[in-house]
Amino acid sequence: MKKWLPIVLMIFLVYGISLQAEMRRESFEKRDLRSGVVYLIGEEEAYTGILIGYFNKDQGMKCSMTYKDGLLHGERVLYYKNGIIKSRESYAKGHKDGVTYLYYETGQLMSKITYVAGKKNGEKVHYHKNGEVKARTVYKNGKKEVASAKSEAAEATEKEVVAR
Repeated sequence: MKKWLPIVLMIFLVYGISLQAEMRRESFEKRDLRSGVVYLIGEEEAYTGILIGYFNKDQGMKCSMTYKDGLLHGERVLYYKNGIIKSRESYAKGHKDGVTYLYYETGQLMSKITYVAGKKNGEKVHYHKNGEVKARTVYKNGKKEVASAKSEAAEATEKEVVAR
């Protein structure tokens, strides 16, 4: 059985890559939002694929969003006009699920937070533009548990424990 495991895994990997390559791509302007579900204008089946938006015809990409059955499912990436990524988020069935990254216009990491089923869950870290940690907040099931902050110039850290 152990001999076959790498072969089976390789088959699934190749199949997954081929599905991603065949994923439908459409312009964000063609979307039609009905009761929170995305369709393409003139179509009756909920959209599955990637929607791409642009600032205008002369500028770059504004966003790339992956949908399954009309709901965000997969990666959503937003861009600044200079082409740098503004945010990178993971979704499952229309809810944030996974790590969300926010970036300064320079491309430097601004913050990161983990979501589970649409709720903040875990540590949120916010960074100064110089890369040092500005604040840390711990969430559990969407509720703030503990928060600490540090100013750019100060060495002291303020800590807040949220009472229940």
